[in-house]
Amino acid sequence: MEQRAAVVGHITGVVRSAAQGDHRNSYIATDFPQSDDATTRAVVNAYLAWAGPADDAVMLVLYTAPGTVMGAVELASWRNP
Repeated sequence: MEQRAAVVGHITGVVRSAAQGDHRNSYIATDFPQSDDATTRAVVNAYLAWAGPADDAVMLVLYTAPGTVMGAVELASWRNP
């Protein structure tokens, strides 16, 4: 719940790719000016809480406000640590 609170109001868009076989990727735009590890973790955890266990995304790509990649995360390692 803390992760969600930390990113509320900072997510400016979520786009999911077309299905690629049995999975897809998700892309998240934020208004954060730059990336840092704590912010990336908070956004990924908030996404996983929002999407739920049935989500079929395998890769999550995060973007900063200027449009640079904040991070790309393979979600299996986050779902099953």
